[in-house]
This record gives sequence, C-alpha cells and structure tokens, in this order.
Amino acid sequence: MKNQPERPAMIKRAPRAAADESRDPVDTTPPAQTPAPEVIDRPRRRREVTVQFATRVSPEILDLILDLADLAGATQRSVVEAAIQEYAKGKLSR
Repeated sequence: MKNQPERPAMIKRAPRAAADESRDPVDTTPPAQTPAPEVIDRPRRRREVTVQFATRVSPEILDLILDLADLAGATQRSVVEAAIQEYAKGKLSR
C-alpha cells in the first residue's frame, strides 16, 4: 500500500476558445423582435367576499347537489347557498 500515492495526480485542463471567437459582435444582426400582443381592456370584476365553508356531506347529498347544479346550469356553491337561503326564509328576521 505504500507504493500507491495518497491522491491521484492532478490533471490540468487547458481553457477552450469560445465557439464564436472569430466573429465580431458588431457584424452580427440581432434577431427580429416579435410584436407584443394587443392588450384587451376588460371590465374589472367586483371582488366577491367569501368565507371558507368546509363541511362533509353524504354521497347521496353530494349527488343531489351535483344533479341540481347540472339541471340549473349553476355552480355547487350557488346551489348550496340557494338551499340555505330557502331553508332560512321566515325562520330568521333579517
């Protein structure tokens, strides 16, 4: 084991020339710029204040909500909100 060196010999690497070493940067033409897309003005949507409402429902109720949402062409959220408003009608004085 004594006849082997502790570390391998260092291999010196010579620097390589750049691929465009013989070109003058002034002689090259920059690539053509693509035109920016037109900005379309859209009316701002009013922010809707919402509160996270995480609750679990049975699979039957979820199927009912999904069927009602498909039938009315509405979102699940709007179906649940309408059902709660209908249930609370007359029970709370607001």
